[in-house]
Amino acid sequence: MLDAVGWRGTENLTTLSMLEPSVGAGAFLLEAVRRLLASFQRLGQTPTYRNLRPRLLSFEIHEPVASSCRDDVSGLLEKLGLGRKTAVQLAKDWVKSADFLLDRNTGCHFDVVVGNPPYLRWSRLPEPLKRAYESSLPKDAAKGDLLLAFLDKSIDALKPNGKLGFIVSDRWQFAAYAKEWRERVLPIINIKQSSPVVASDAFERSASIYAHRVVLEKRARREIKTFSRLIGDEFEIRVGPALGHTPAWVFNCEEAAAVEAELLYPFLDARDLKTGAVDQPKRRILVPYNDDGELIELDSFPKARKWFEEHRKKLSARSIIRKGQTPYWRPIDRVDRQVWNRPKILVPEISKHPRATFDTSGAIPSHGVYAIFGQQNDLEQLFDLLKDDALLERLKGRAPMVSGGCYRCYKAILRSLPK
Repeated sequence: MLDAVGWRGTENLTTLSMLEPSVGAGAFLLEAVRRLLASFQRLGQTPTYRNLRPRLLSFEIHEPVASSCRDDVSGLLEKLGLGRKTAVQLAKDWVKSADFLLDRNTGCHFDVVVGNPPYLRWSRLPEPLKRAYESSLPKDAAKGDLLLAFLDKSIDALKPNGKLGFIVSDRWQFAAYAKEWRERVLPIINIKQSSPVVASDAFERSASIYAHRVVLEKRARREIKTFSRLIGDEFEIRVGPALGHTPAWVFNCEEAAAVEAELLYPFLDARDLKTGAVDQPKRRILVPYNDDGELIELDSFPKARKWFEEHRKKLSARSIIRKGQTPYWRPIDRVDRQVWNRPKILVPEISKHPRATFDTSGAIPSHGVYAIFGQQNDLEQLFDLLKDDALLERLKGRAPMVSGGCYRCYKAILRSLPK
């Protein structure tokens, strides 16, 4: 993480500053101290209280934890050659016993913010603390979960072109509670990286969240323009329906005869989105809903009933079925044929080279594809602005990079694209 934000001992750290908003036991801070002292040594500069003091600042709300961290920091500084008095004073200055979210003196002057801020649902906060946060934080950041508030204030603490690196849950990128916050903040940041990490590698204790490493860069003011959305409210954005156990729903041509033809409709996934317009889709999806959006009577479709029976074991093991949502052969999401039959622009959620594709075939996309709907003329004009490599260029610096060098493009990112 420190490498990703540029805090390396091989760099000149003697004029940079780093903030850790929730230091805990000091995993990030202690390594940052080692690298800071290594930078001084490499450059032949003598580390003193005066030139070290402005380099680091961290916060810890729990005093016993902060005190223990200060002891570790001062001990490390002594091992690295500083006198005890200087080491103790630096540790005291660098590790602040305070609530970062309520501190009013953080300023906006850090080159780097790094750490592992707490993830806690807003509804689980103690009422006095919740009221204090809601009275001092931006309204769009004081909701959902505590991570959003840490992201907001940490981004605010960065200098232009400063970098933030956090181990976080990825929910802020798509959750509904963060919609207004994303609309405000995405125009002023570049998402440099967003990739999953193994929770057991990131946390000392068991954690049940989907941990991500995210690296953001704050845009320089000259790069921040008055924001006007390319994809406004006149367009509707949907993600393809989730099915659960794809082999039970998606058919190649040679398999199509296994179920009744009237239940099959064109199907596309990200692999099919390679040209400016959709060719005739080669695969089909089984849609067990009638024109009214109700599940079919399976007894009227003996082939489909036999097909589902062959996949019953895996279909029944899905969580929606274990929770009592029967019948076992229903897909996770209801598939409305009328919704997907409209003209649309399709965009893969994850791709090394994302391209927009215009679809008039009425195909139903996979859960890994986003669809943009609108009036025909509006869609055609929008497609002219996204076709070929134009979508990729607009996503650079805005869509996060995930494993394998792929861009991740989801609804909030599409809504954040500027004109």
